Amino acid sequence: MKAPPSPRVARPVMYHEWTRMTFVHWRYPPAVLRLLLIDRPWARPWDFEPGSLDRAAARLERLYAAAARGTDGSPSAARAVTIALSANLDVPAALAVAETDGGAAARLALSVLGLS
Repeated sequence: MKAPPSPRVARPVMYHEWTRMTFVHWRYPPAVLRLLLIDRPWARPWDFEPGSLDRAAARLERLYAAAARGTDGSPSAARAVTIALSANLDVPAALAVAETDGGAAARLALSVLGLS
């Protein structure tokens, strides 16, 4: 049995390509949504909760503030970010180091994860 054809969408509310995700009707920047989606163990199932976007926005602001710190931080912190992301894509661990150490480690994490 063949599925019926999909209805034509007159005005889509979402434009998507692999490098950019924009939701026209949301009050959050795309980086907040990206952070919401990746800031968890990738293999673990999860459910959306209403306050999740607000928490992701707050964490992104903390990461931006950490990246803006004038220090370059320790080279071991940037290495720790790289190791965490290389180790089964452990984004929460990488972001914890970036938030704590700031500077170059935070800028590296934001850049690699497409959050800057």
